[in-house]
Amino acid sequence: MRGEDFKDDFRKALPKEVVQFLTHRSPGRATAAILHDVAVIVIAVAIALYFWPNPLVIAFAVFIIGTRQHALFVIAHDAAHYLLYERRWLNDLAGGHAPRYRAFRCAPTA
Repeated sequence: MRGEDFKDDFRKALPKEVVQFLTHRSPGRATAAILHDVAVIVIAVAIALYFWPNPLVIAFAVFIIGTRQHALFVIAHDAAHYLLYERRWLNDLAGGHAPRYRAFRCAPTA
């Protein structure tokens, strides 16, 4: 089965109202998802720094940060296809900035 066949098959298998609901753009939810992911990353970094020598807390924070980084890349991918917002410039803004929050890098000291 090719990708086009699957797309046609799934649209025929679901009622029209369900397809419209699932494909409806929700700018509020998109913005909330970006803010949520960034907030979780900030909180995970803060907790890891607070309990710094504890390897279990650090490992858990790394896991949480990794999941949120992945979520931000998915959001950036959707924005690249202009699926988050009705306005193209908002998709460009979200897609360009969402993956930048994937890590908090420090500049190397000389």
